[in-house]
Amino acid sequence: MFKYFIKRTATAIVLLFAVVFVTFGLFMAVPADPARLSCGKTCSEDTRANIRHAMEIDLPFTTQYARFVKGLFVDRYYNAGSTQARKCDAPCLGFSFRTDENVTDVLQRRAPTTFSLALGASLIWLIGGVLLGMVSALRRGKFVDKLVQSFALFFSSLQIYLIGWVVSLYFVIKHHILPTPTYVSPFESLRGWSAGMLLP
Repeated sequence: MFKYFIKRTATAIVLLFAVVFVTFGLFMAVPADPARLSCGKTCSEDTRANIRHAMEIDLPFTTQYARFVKGLFVDRYYNAGSTQARKCDAPCLGFSFRTDENVTDVLQRRAPTTFSLALGASLIWLIGGVLLGMVSALRRGKFVDKLVQSFALFFSSLQIYLIGWVVSLYFVIKHHILPTPTYVSPFESLRGWSAGMLLP
């Protein structure tokens, strides 16, 4: 049993590093220039070169990957050796090209909102899906079954951006039935959290 556990753990670790390597490689293969995204289209080539050097994206792929993996376990310094060296605390996922923030800090700040959305959506779809599935199964081939299937097909075909815009326009802006979606921690106010997460 212990050997099996060790074997499965080792396999999971190898798989994790393989996924990280492939993801890192795909990101590096994207033709977009992070330096251009960071400073805009009006930047000079010298400025972009300095940004590439500060972000360490002018280094060879293998060196970048090795430093990225190392930064997951220990603190990492960008542009080390210069007066503009920046420390990235472990686990270091780098700095955002757009906001220049530590990616780990951004993820920690947005994780509660994302988790709330995922949990709420899962519960709604699980309960609604099971109930509609039971109704459809009990009335198989009848009008109710066809209505449920049409309902599911119609809403699964719509883009979430369109649905979100129409619902926000109707329930928030026009009729003020729901409050403007704003995240509030459930530990601060359960009612505020529920109201803020209901529409999203």
